[in-house]
Amino acid sequence: MGKLIFINDDSYIKHAMEFSELVRNNEVTHGIIAYCLEDGTIEYRILGVEHSTYIVGLMEKVKIEIINESTKWEN
Repeated sequence: MGKLIFINDDSYIKHAMEFSELVRNNEVTHGIIAYCLEDGTIEYRILGVEHSTYIVGLMEKVKIEIINESTKWEN
């Protein structure tokens, strides 16, 4: 379903560019980009805001997947 992008090596740039290409090619219908800047500021961008209930559902699905995946990266 998703990819976890770790920023402890240079591969995160490749993954960000892959996502950017999906957006550029109109392959993304809805999405959420959330990130934290070095100064602690939390930023986010929402794609496809016409359907806020879908965005909330998407956030919940991603949250559940991250919780399930987190057991893999804690060990």
